Amino acid sequence: MLNKSHSIYAILSLSAASLSFYKLGYLANSLSSESFGMYSLIILSYVYIVYIGSMGGNEYMLKTGAVIDSSNKELLFVTRNNALIYGIFGIAVISLIVIVFVNYFLEIHYEKISYTIVALALVTYPYNVFESYFRSQLKIIVSSAMLFAKSFFVLIGMYFLLEKYGLFGAIISEIVSLLIIITFFLLKDCNSFLQTRLERPKDALFRIFFNGFSVCMSNMFRNIALASDRYAVAIIFGLHYFGVYSFVMIVYQGAILFSSIITNVIGPRLIKYHDERKSNKDLAFILAKLLILSFAFSLISFPAYMYFTPVIILNYFEQYNNSEVHLALNLVYWSSFASFCVFLLDWFFVCISKERVLSFLSIFSLALTFVSFVFFKYFDFDFIFFVVFFLLSKLIVLFIMIHMTYSLREAG
Repeated sequence: MLNKSHSIYAILSLSAASLSFYKLGYLANSLSSESFGMYSLIILSYVYIVYIGSMGGNEYMLKTGAVIDSSNKELLFVTRNNALIYGIFGIAVISLIVIVFVNYFLEIHYEKISYTIVALALVTYPYNVFESYFRSQLKIIVSSAMLFAKSFFVLIGMYFLLEKYGLFGAIISEIVSLLIIITFFLLKDCNSFLQTRLERPKDALFRIFFNGFSVCMSNMFRNIALASDRYAVAIIFGLHYFGVYSFVMIVYQGAILFSSIITNVIGPRLIKYHDERKSNKDLAFILAKLLILSFAFSLISFPAYMYFTPVIILNYFEQYNNSEVHLALNLVYWSSFASFCVFLLDWFFVCISKERVLSFLSIFSLALTFVSFVFFKYFDFDFIFFVVFFLLSKLIVLFIMIHMTYSLREAG
């Protein structure tokens, strides 16, 4: 049963997600396709400075904080402060390397981009540590409120800055929203920062590295796999088409978010069911019914989707109103369906403790993107064919998972 805290958490999280997708639509409407593409590229790229520079500090906070008793405030503060101070120091070092590299080895017009990426990395990391600090103590309302506040402040900032400053107004809004939240928690917990001693650098860095680095790197490579198609579009087709691709993928991002919400509800129930029945065959049968139901729903909904998307684009996103974008949106619809089915089938392998299959499929997806990159880089195909390939790659992974589920259904 859901209690009051879980209900508030769900409301805040869904509201934050809705604001985030409204933000993407607002940006797509207000910026040129090139500027929207550059915004998307910056948002995709700054996280790698965080991953590498933090050394796993955020993951260390989440993992270590979860096993510390909430009554042991001093140890919690030490863990949080270690993650903050040493992680920020590491990110600052990597940021300096990035700035020097850009200033001395790349063209001059990349300077502002490098500064915005570095600034985003430096303010995002403390936000992540605070969010992990609260999540590790199961303070889910606080963590979801942070997410909602961030989305809200970003939109307010964009309302005032976007028209005058364009792309950089959007980035400034992101930075300021994070600074507001960070400053609030720094002032609120000022005494815990001033009165708590840090561990010796050698000991603290060892703990951070040992407890967080491997998980951090795993998350980074997963992120690369998920974002690889976007980097491929940016390199092959340029910023204009990257902006177009980012626009049509708003639908995909929304579908993935709500798919995650649905499958996160269904998944634990599947685990419990499998634990009670001990039958892979029964589990596979339930998932087969869910897949058929999903396909039927998608098929019934598709005509309405085909009717309303051109109307919305014509009224709100006129720069994207062309047949190529309409076709791409239809292809992305079925890519979203395939990804939802993949998310469902993920739980089959989790239930039967075959999680390594999922890691293999992530690597396989990355390999498919690499193949597409080589193919489209050296052969003169249109942008729309890349979207077709994106759909095919999702369908290939789905059919592989269906085949493996069928093969393993008799194993238990």
